[in-house]
Amino acid sequence: MEPDEKINILMVDDSATNLLALEAILQAPDRNLVSASSGEDALRYLLTNEVAVILMDVYMPGLDGLETAELIRGRDKSRNIPIIFLTADSTGGRHLSRGYSLGAVDYIVKPIEPDILRSKVAVFVELFKKTQEVKQQAELLREKNLELENANLARLNMLIELGQELASQRDPYRVLENFCKSARQIIDAEESAVGVLNGDSDSLRYFFRCSSAEQN
Repeated sequence: MEPDEKINILMVDDSATNLLALEAILQAPDRNLVSASSGEDALRYLLTNEVAVILMDVYMPGLDGLETAELIRGRDKSRNIPIIFLTADSTGGRHLSRGYSLGAVDYIVKPIEPDILRSKVAVFVELFKKTQEVKQQAELLREKNLELENANLARLNMLIELGQELASQRDPYRVLENFCKSARQIIDAEESAVGVLNGDSDSLRYFFRCSSAEQN
């Protein structure tokens, strides 16, 4: 990700007061805090956006938090996003097992302790950053491999063309000239030279030198 690119954190709660409280706790220069007042709004946002973590209120009209989480997990694009459930139920017994089965990474009981929430969210923000860095490195590696494959293919084509030229050429000096120029291009050298010795091995019968400066 770009150095100045902000990380999205999705906060889902039907209470505007709760959303403002979460924003006050979690705001930071590197974060984009996105508020959704319903499960439907959250699902729409996740269609086109990546987020580091979702803070999900359990009790909401319409789609509740657990139903929304189930739909999020049903999509390939969003199924691995960590979800922290927020609940006013201090026991949470009837929600815990289902919530964890839907991929919840934690439950936080309201009223929320700010330091606890900050520390938990910070873990997933850093994990998201590292994941994005790995993805970028993998993409750079893929591009580099593609460049190498294209370069090797270009060299192979030059070798084929060189073979065809040498097979059709009868002038020994021209053979050396073509070979010298093509060899320099194939190995990407600044200069190349080729020669043929006489039978006594003490003198050259043919010699040719070429450089990148001469051909440019």
